[in-house]
Amino acid sequence: MKKVLCAAILCNSLCLFSVTPYYSIRSQSENATRELVGAGWNTQINLCNYECWNGIFALTAEYSKSFRPRTIGTCLFGNQCCFPYSPDCPNGCNPCLDNNLTAIRISGSQVTSRGPCDWLADYFGLPTNFVSAVTFEPEIENFILDCNFNIGFDPWCPGLFMRVDVPIVHTRWDLNFCECCARTLQGCACVEAPCSSDYWPGYFSSTVTSTNIGIPCKNLVHCFESYVNGCEVIKDPNIVFNPLCYARMSRTRLSKSGVADLRMALGYNFLCNENHHLGLSVRAAAPTGNRPEACYLFEPIVGNGKHWECGAGLSGSWIGWHSCDDEESLGIYCDATITHMFRTKQCRTFDLKCKPLSRYMLAAKFDEPVKDLLAAPSNTGLPDNPKKPSKQFVGIYAPVANLTTLQVDVRIKYQVDVALMLHFIEGNF
Repeated sequence: MKKVLCAAILCNSLCLFSVTPYYSIRSQSENATRELVGAGWNTQINLCNYECWNGIFALTAEYSKSFRPRTIGTCLFGNQCCFPYSPDCPNGCNPCLDNNLTAIRISGSQVTSRGPCDWLADYFGLPTNFVSAVTFEPEIENFILDCNFNIGFDPWCPGLFMRVDVPIVHTRWDLNFCECCARTLQGCACVEAPCSSDYWPGYFSSTVTSTNIGIPCKNLVHCFESYVNGCEVIKDPNIVFNPLCYARMSRTRLSKSGVADLRMALGYNFLCNENHHLGLSVRAAAPTGNRPEACYLFEPIVGNGKHWECGAGLSGSWIGWHSCDDEESLGIYCDATITHMFRTKQCRTFDLKCKPLSRYMLAAKFDEPVKDLLAAPSNTGLPDNPKKPSKQFVGIYAPVANLTTLQVDVRIKYQVDVALMLHFIEGNF
């Protein structure tokens, strides 16, 4: 009976849509626009016919924030069905009213109004009559203090320069997770509430009590939020129900601070005068940020994910107009880089083939030897000589994410960043 039950749990179908195992962003250190505009040093670098050592240090403060949270949510969860208000969905929990939200409905196997895209509450140890709505509005914020240093080696070799970039970053990633539990009617705060849906004998556990109950409701998980944070699982002495260890969804904002890669460039301006310059550089980046660990679905990353980088850069400028007194000028500046991101190790949580988001499904462990599982006799109407089961359930459950989180080799062939700037100067402005 258990074997049939576990197979049924794993084979329950989900809506088909595309999701990503990891949400990747460009490193906070890679920003040609910030280098051109933020440092404000265009008139102080790439100096020509300069006979002395010359250098400049610049500090640039930057704040950036993501937008279109629904697009980020689609990457993480796919095109989730937008479900209308219904009696078993609590007041104020209708995500169709907000285009920024990504919504998921959690419902138990005995809920008559289960939709085709609902996640099965039974996977998470929730009651079979459980209903809740979970919404997300993902957001990323970056606070950056970029330290730039440029030095010209003109006494050695006119036109030779070196540049160092050290961006100090504080990044905050927030799913804006909110669960509205229909059976608690406590808005987005799921609290313990009376439950009337016990598991029947043989469902998850073979425990049979004097009242003919398998697992009493008080031993079940009380809300999806508690499970998906790895805080709560089914409590039963006859089974082991492992908590979710990877791809967890944090209700609170996660943050990380550090240096987002140490970037260096060694270049040479082979064309240079007071009205224009054109130079090439060799660029490299040393990873100083953190590495994806897959503990959380939406984990904060500082830097490029521990990739070493190597590539080339092109910089140029053309001052097309000067006023008669040289107090005003108008010019065009360009900065372009291309780098290869070398192979590194990162953790990824994968889904089962053709089963998007199956990382949140439930797996059961089978092992040998087989005890007390007999083949049916031929007089039962089953095919003759049916095979005896080769494996037997050993009372251990685990989320699929715990089994499909792997350390993989990741490399990116090339990363390109190009910026163009129209630059007008009037006096010191």
